[in-house]
Amino acid sequence: MIELARAFLAAAAEYFGWRKRVDLTPAEREAQASREKREEESKAIDQWIDSQNPKNPKP
Repeated sequence: MIELARAFLAAAAEYFGWRKRVDLTPAEREAQASREKREEESKAIDQWIDSQNPKNPKP
C-alpha cells in the first residue's frame, strides 16, 4: 500500500512540476533548464511583438 502511495505521489509531483531538480539526472536537469530558457525567450519575443503591434492583440 505504501508503494502505491509513493507511486501516486511521484506521478502527481511529475504532473504538477513539483519534482525537485535534485531528483533529476544531470541530462534531465540540462534538458529542463534548456526547455525553461526556450519558454522564457519565447515569452519575451511574444511580449516584444505585442508591444510593436498594440492594435493587434493576441486572441
